[in-house]
Amino acid sequence: MKILNKSVSALAALTIFASIVTSVHAQPHRHHHLQQMTTIQGKVAKFEVNHDYVYNGFYLNTGSESVLVKFPPHMGSQIIGAVKTNSDVTVNGVLDYSPFGDRELRMVSLTANGKK
Repeated sequence: MKILNKSVSALAALTIFASIVTSVHAQPHRHHHLQQMTTIQGKVAKFEVNHDYVYNGFYLNTGSESVLVKFPPHMGSQIIGAVKTNSDVTVNGVLDYSPFGDRELRMVSLTANGKK
């Protein structure tokens, strides 16, 4: 009986430990530091869609490079209505890198045709 109680206690402790480890590792990684804003100007080259075919970005040609500008999908129709291909735009956002090392800008604000 003592061996059974020890086994049950050990199993209970292992279950609690496993649930704590799982909950700690299941948390998404969040940046807890301030990030610098970057401003990029250029011409809109082409628009990008996500896997649901909803607009969520566009490529901006700056003259020296092409940068993917990302925005939330719920803003897609609003951005498409305000910006056309070959439009000159100014984008403020947070610079990030794709898993492939390409520069991406997470848009915070956009100025096109003199309008924000």
